[in-house]
Amino acid sequence: MPLSIRLKMTLWYAASLIATLFVLGWLLDAAMHDRLLARTDAELAEELDELVLELQLASDHEQLLKQVGLRFRQHPSFEFQIKTANGQRLFASSRVEDTLLPLPVTPPVGQRRFESARLPMLGDCRVGTQTIERHGDVLAVSTITSLRGLTADLRDLRQLLWVMVPLVVFVSAGGGYWLAVRALRPVDRMTRLAERVTAAQLDERVAITCAHDELGRLGTTLNAMMDRLQNSVEQMQQFTADAAHELRTPIAVIRSTAELALRQPRSEAYYQDSLQAIAEESERMTALADQLLLLAREDAG
Repeated sequence: MPLSIRLKMTLWYAASLIATLFVLGWLLDAAMHDRLLARTDAELAEELDELVLELQLASDHEQLLKQVGLRFRQHPSFEFQIKTANGQRLFASSRVEDTLLPLPVTPPVGQRRFESARLPMLGDCRVGTQTIERHGDVLAVSTITSLRGLTADLRDLRQLLWVMVPLVVFVSAGGGYWLAVRALRPVDRMTRLAERVTAAQLDERVAITCAHDELGRLGTTLNAMMDRLQNSVEQMQQFTADAAHELRTPIAVIRSTAELALRQPRSEAYYQDSLQAIAEESERMTALADQLLLLAREDAG
């Protein structure tokens, strides 16, 4: 079954809207992921600053472990680890102190690196690592935080998109179909007008609401075509009437002459005169027909 223009317009509109919303949703998801990750890195950087400051203030190894243990052994959101250059762990917060975390490669001294990793006991995490030099020793200081919150935020966003996108598409498609119906309503009027047109009814015209849009120009063109058609039909009717009027006289002469000749026996001379009159009227009819044909060709040309 062929689809109507309204339905085709609605389907094309819905398809383009779905594609647009899909791209926008993907961009929004990527932007939200990057923003949440940047915020997580900023929080890790703050914790790194505090931990590095404590390391720099400690006068000896025992004081270092004591101060760091007091502040960073238990934290609700972050885990901490300090390793030497050869991989020996000097400190770890309480939840990870029983496991040596396989953290990413440490950066050069004085630099920081933020990476995502999957770690035992913590799952998907974000790790911030800074390498410092203290009293001739190179230490890798790491702060770790779980990405469960980030994952939950992204999941909530995606669930919202899965709910909102179909709703927006449904409402927009309904609105698009309604607009298509309104936009194509003049076409329906033109169709009904064309169905009513006959040779005896050529005076109807399309009502033009806006002559400057596409449908307005179509209606104007249709009205102009109806004007030309009406003029042609009227000219043809006038031509037919003129031809009938002009041919009536010679036909009447031929008929009356023939009837008089056949009414009773006549002399040969009478018959010759009658046939001569009929021949003359026939020639007149032929000349008149040629003139009418020439006029018809001029009107058509």
